[in-house]
Amino acid sequence: MQGRGFEAIRICSFSFILSSLLALLLFPLSLLLFPLFYQLIAPQMHHALMLLSLFLLASESKLHKIASALLCFLFSGLLGIILFTYPVVTEPLFPSFAGLFAISGLVLSMFDKPKTPAQTDSSPRLLPLLPVIFIGTLLAGLSDLMPGISSPAQLAVFASIFVYLNSSRFLALISSISSSHLVFALSALLTTGKARIGSV
Repeated sequence: MQGRGFEAIRICSFSFILSSLLALLLFPLSLLLFPLFYQLIAPQMHHALMLLSLFLLASESKLHKIASALLCFLFSGLLGIILFTYPVVTEPLFPSFAGLFAISGLVLSMFDKPKTPAQTDSSPRLLPLLPVIFIGTLLAGLSDLMPGISSPAQLAVFASIFVYLNSSRFLALISSISSSHLVFALSALLTTGKARIGSV
């Protein structure tokens, strides 16, 4: 919307390709380390998830936004309890996710018709993004050991604790998390038997 679409595409493409290659290089190592890490994390998984959830809620800047996020968090928990206690269908996750994400996105897009401004072609500096891409790749690997912490946007919030994020670094981080997620999700499935993302 600022006319920097080509710059965004270059950043995302560079980060996506580089992170995919890095994840593939780390894949054999993840097959060795994931079972060890999972054994350490598993007994304290509920505590870790509660702390991470509280951090996500507290990351909102204003009190009314924290209250809205908390309400959404509680409703999603209630939905999960209902779906798994009284299953209407054998696999309740697919229809519930389709209803929560796909349909709502389509409805919102029907009412939101932004006009795309003229785009200027520029070449961003890509090499300074290498540390962010590396951090995104590692975060994606660690998140595949835990349930419910898989969204690139969620992981970017956690990364913001120790990494400065401007728009370019945010795009690089999101792209690197998205691309390496699938590689490490396969590793998690093979070593722990847990599929952390829908495509797996």
